Amino acid sequence: MCGICGVYEYGKNTEVSESLVVNMRDTLFHRGPNDAGVFVSDDKSIGLGHRRLSIVDLSESGRQPMVNASGDLWIAFNGEIYNHQKLRKDLEAKGYTYHSQSDTETLLYLFEEYGEACLPMLEGMFAFAVWNAKTRKLFVARDRLGIKPLYFYDEGGRFVFGSEPKALLEHPSITAEVDEAALYHFVSFICLPAPLTLFKGIHKLEPATFMVVGDNGIERKQRWWEPYGEGKEKVLSEGEYIQTIRELLTEATDKRMMSDVPFGAFLSGGIDSSLNTALMSQLLDRPVDTFTVGFSTAGTERFNEFSEARFVADAFSTHHQEIHIDTQKVLDELPGFFEQQDDPVAHPVCIPFYMMSKGAKEKGVTVVQVGEGSDEIFIGYERFMSELKTYDGWKWRWFTRMPRIVKQLYYQMEKYQYERKRTGDAPYFRAQQEYNRRMASEEEIFWGGLVCFSEDFKPKMFSEEFLTRNKGLNTYKDILAPVYDKLKRDLPGGDQPQYMSYMEMGLRLPEHLLMRVDKMSMASAMEARVPFLDHKLVELVFNMPREMKINGGAKSILKKAARGIIPDEIIDRRKQGFAAPASDWFKEMPAEFERALLHSPITDSGIFSQSFLEDMVRRVKENSGWELHVWSIFVIARWYERWIAGVKQPDTVV
Repeated sequence: MCGICGVYEYGKNTEVSESLVVNMRDTLFHRGPNDAGVFVSDDKSIGLGHRRLSIVDLSESGRQPMVNASGDLWIAFNGEIYNHQKLRKDLEAKGYTYHSQSDTETLLYLFEEYGEACLPMLEGMFAFAVWNAKTRKLFVARDRLGIKPLYFYDEGGRFVFGSEPKALLEHPSITAEVDEAALYHFVSFICLPAPLTLFKGIHKLEPATFMVVGDNGIERKQRWWEPYGEGKEKVLSEGEYIQTIRELLTEATDKRMMSDVPFGAFLSGGIDSSLNTALMSQLLDRPVDTFTVGFSTAGTERFNEFSEARFVADAFSTHHQEIHIDTQKVLDELPGFFEQQDDPVAHPVCIPFYMMSKGAKEKGVTVVQVGEGSDEIFIGYERFMSELKTYDGWKWRWFTRMPRIVKQLYYQMEKYQYERKRTGDAPYFRAQQEYNRRMASEEEIFWGGLVCFSEDFKPKMFSEEFLTRNKGLNTYKDILAPVYDKLKRDLPGGDQPQYMSYMEMGLRLPEHLLMRVDKMSMASAMEARVPFLDHKLVELVFNMPREMKINGGAKSILKKAARGIIPDEIIDRRKQGFAAPASDWFKEMPAEFERALLHSPITDSGIFSQSFLEDMVRRVKENSGWELHVWSIFVIARWYERWIAGVKQPDTVV
């Protein structure tokens, strides 16, 4: 796991200096504190930088950027290739001579041998760039599920890329400006789907996508994998699915223990992390190092899963360690936390994940396995099941067939009647009203696993000037509709759970959950691995018939596969979910929320209406709910202050 960056002056406007690449590279020191390297071509047209977190082959022979034997291919690579040993044997049989034990060298030679066709051969997580001096082309790619990030800028004959936006912002030609259209969509999802970022001109490479950059800029951009690409026609019995899930998950867990440094697992006591722990325990000849985070401030115990995690740790005799955090620790960590939020994920659970990673690293662990991705591929949330029930129900089916004017009239009438009877603040999300709005607008019912501010609410939160400048923006039309259109073309017989999984794999999974995992773990120079997102397992479950996947409720096929591996008490207990006591934080630092929203650069930016910002502060002071919404605006305010206004993060005012 590493940090990579580079500059390609394909327009020959100026020469790439080594000092510039080094400055960009060293903004990523936290991603790779063990080693560093830089390459600048003889003609100064391209430079690559690399910061190394040594995990496989700790010797200097694994240093990057790495060059091939003929000196015409240079690679900068972030990630892990779990099947590199098998690929190495094939390459050695073809005559390639190795000088290290690293997976980087295998990836380099594999690209030399097969070019872009090497991508489907890779099992792992990755973002990498290869410079071909002969063809004068730069090749960049991102893994199937978007586990590792890659950002780029392409303007004026200049292509700049890096593992985080902060590396790109070191380039003097890139100015930190807000992309207002992206911000409009951000408040819906509290993250941004690729290729959007909050910075104008800076983009994210989409998951499962590669680009070729030549003398005329980006020549090709192509998606290279789909979850429905393999196994569409193969249907197994339930018993065969259960056995195959067990085999693939065991194999995925085993592969992700590839490491020359200490590794462990984050353990919540839920099904996913417990399965990780159980399978690791079967595969290791030592106790698994497990870590659980929880809250020690009075009143926050309801968010803890200490007892559940202890139960699992005892069941598998792990070396278990608890990380206790209180509200004061959270406040103390905020300045450092926001330094890692250059591409923000505005969910309060980022804080405990950040602090758990930091605590585990202090205990000497560099690699951990985590359970992210399971709920998205196995339909594991009750709200997914609830939305499926609404989708399958007579009302949705019947009303969607009505003329649009009838649907719109019904929506407005129901909304009016509710508002007329309501007393006090409106709830942050009223399912009936939002589903009626989607139906009236002829939108698909499923927007994703988490929607924050609705389209109905946006006119109330943004300033009139902002709305005028950005007239015509619509999050469904701009973000979701193109994906649904693609799905209906490529998978016309797909069922609703498949569509839901696909939407999650394109938006919330890579840019919220996996971005959170990557940024919060790498902030402490720690690598997190996700066995549930092994592409073979993803393909199997995605193409599984609906009735096999979820008959019996959310995640039912995984629960059946887990029987006999983990205790029934874990499988049958009510899902709690990873959460954080944001409302308690509000009580402890109302002055900081007021400062960030009403007395900082965001206040005078012209983005939000003053009345909206004042209402968010009121909710903090009165502790009147809307925790996720308030926190998301707080994150935007702190992001704007640090990355647009350029103000170093202030000490938290309590």
